[in-house]
Amino acid sequence: MKEKILLLLLLVSSYAFSQKKSFSIDWNGSTKLTFGVHSIKLPVFNKENYSYDFNEGLQFIAQWEVVSAINESSVVLSGINYQSISEKELFEIDKATIPTQLTYSLKNSVSRGKRYAFFELSPIIRDENGVYKKVMSFQLNYNNLAFASTQTNRLRKNNASKIITNSALSSGDWYKFYIDTTGVFKLSKGFLQSLGVNVNSVDPRTIKIYGNGGRMIPYSNAEPYPYDVTENTIKVVGEQDGVFNNEDYILFYGQGPKEYNLESNTNINCYTDKTYYYITVGGSTGKRIQPINAPSGPVNLSINTYQQYQFHERDIYNIGTVGRRWFGERFNLESEQEFTFSFPDIVTTQPINLKVYAAAISSNDTSMEINVNGSVIQNLSFGSISSTVVGSEGFYIGNINVNSGDIAVTLSYNNQGNPSAQGYLDIFLLKLQDY
Repeated sequence: MKEKILLLLLLVSSYAFSQKKSFSIDWNGSTKLTFGVHSIKLPVFNKENYSYDFNEGLQFIAQWEVVSAINESSVVLSGINYQSISEKELFEIDKATIPTQLTYSLKNSVSRGKRYAFFELSPIIRDENGVYKKVMSFQLNYNNLAFASTQTNRLRKNNASKIITNSALSSGDWYKFYIDTTGVFKLSKGFLQSLGVNVNSVDPRTIKIYGNGGRMIPYSNAEPYPYDVTENTIKVVGEQDGVFNNEDYILFYGQGPKEYNLESNTNINCYTDKTYYYITVGGSTGKRIQPINAPSGPVNLSINTYQQYQFHERDIYNIGTVGRRWFGERFNLESEQEFTFSFPDIVTTQPINLKVYAAAISSNDTSMEINVNGSVIQNLSFGSISSTVVGSEGFYIGNINVNSGDIAVTLSYNNQGNPSAQGYLDIFLLKLQDY
């Protein structure tokens, strides 16, 4: 019996590490990666496995499809072949990113319903004698069955919860329209007819509007976000008689694509300028706004002001030519620019909140003055660029007092005598109390 148990354990262990992949790294001279006005020279190898990050340094990466979840802690490298690499052949690699021992990882990932393994390796090391070595080839061994049942079940459960088995759009007739701003919208009989809805034969009580609003999709897949369009609660005026008469209409709250996104510090949806909604008719009754009872009793709170919010933001320049950060107006030949706002009903006894974000590209330190209605509020300072810094950011956040609803924000860029220096406005925002 002991021999059988031992044999079974040996078979399970062998099966657990039966997954193998061999890799060769073909080093081939150098390449230049360009970031804005700067470039960096690096050693180069297989294009499909090449990755470089300023923080992590040079990386060898690989991804392949797997049938089940892998045990991420089971990865073992064997048959590693090294070759010396001179400091000259490192070119402009930041040596601080080169580890003193081989570092690697193997992770699970899921994309479009398929399961993948993602491998990452630092292909250059510095040994205990200070000699730099590059990896030429190796074998990757990992376990994806015998000891991965817990991971497999967890990932399978997670994926199953995200599968749409029957989308709301899979049946019925659907009519699409878009909005480009946020607010309460009135949809008339004529508008529905223009979409193709046969309003003369429809029961208005069965009209439904679906959509998820115009906010940006979060960058992290771990953030909750609907996988299908959701039904919106609406009001259909005149639906009680079951006929959509000429004077009947629909009211609904629509969320446009422009909304402040804290994650990206922007009001502009980088994916779309329009928010789409979908109308369907027939079947069950749709969701409706329900009336509420007015509060009774004496008034103990009177509110006669609201918070007004305006911004100025344009996406024109990507000064790093990489990433999702975009900027608007450029300050070079035109070093001073003015932006005006009008708030006729502003509450002047309350300060306004001003936020200004800007950046500059210059080989020397520069600055930008913020002036509101003739008064200097702040000077933003920008540092110089380098081989790894493509631009310098400055920002101001503060409360200021004004005595008028006419607000002029003037930005003046000082290049400190460098004609090639350029300043950029990212965004500025105004929040204030209004009647």
